[in-house]
Amino acid sequence: MDQTILCLANSIKNRNHCVAGRSILMDSNRIRIGKWVRPVGRGAEGALLDHEARYDNHNNLHPGEVASFSSKRNIPLLFQPENRLIEPGSHWKKYNLPEIEPLLRNSLEKPESLWDHIPGARQDRLPESSVGNGLKQSLYFIQAQSLEIEHTASFNGYPQIRAHFHYNGKKYNLVITDPDVKQQYTSIEKGIHTIKSSTNYGLCISLGMPFYGYHYKLVASIIPLSNHTHNN
Repeated sequence: MDQTILCLANSIKNRNHCVAGRSILMDSNRIRIGKWVRPVGRGAEGALLDHEARYDNHNNLHPGEVASFSSKRNIPLLFQPENRLIEPGSHWKKYNLPEIEPLLRNSLEKPESLWDHIPGARQDRLPESSVGNGLKQSLYFIQAQSLEIEHTASFNGYPQIRAHFHYNGKKYNLVITDPDVKQQYTSIEKGIHTIKSSTNYGLCISLGMPFYGYHYKLVASIIPLSNHTHNN
């Protein structure tokens, strides 16, 4: 059956795609925001291959778009309960809705923290052993304060783009996997760049697959809530 979502991330995962969004419930009178959905495919660790993250016209799916995909079953993981398997050979169908901003703002959440209540949690990661009983969700869409984007280098010397921000009184420093943001900030000089009016952006925060004993918190997208351009 078709599953319709408001796309809130199409990020980089194993050189392929990790898509996530909130389900869209349509009736004759209104459009409602539902639960989180993370479509997974047949790439490594469930990543969507290029053709699994495109429309029929071969354009890529982008955050802030409403689209549907074919799926028959959920395949939840303890640390990613939102996973839903995309049907082989299916393409995304785009819905051209007149007003996306209200949907984005209605998708914003206000969790007390970003999984910091989990035993052993740090500001940027959770111990793999701490999620043995399962998580209620592995995705959040939030408004952050004091957002800065840093162009730096990873432990192996490759360029890395990170987000520094405050949320509910706590400071976070997380890797960004949003391909558009990575491309934009990799092309400019290294350093920390302040984002003006940072509360005008929504951040999709995602828990990644296990990596050396930890699930890392990732900024899967940075989405303008009123337009679709990133500004320094």
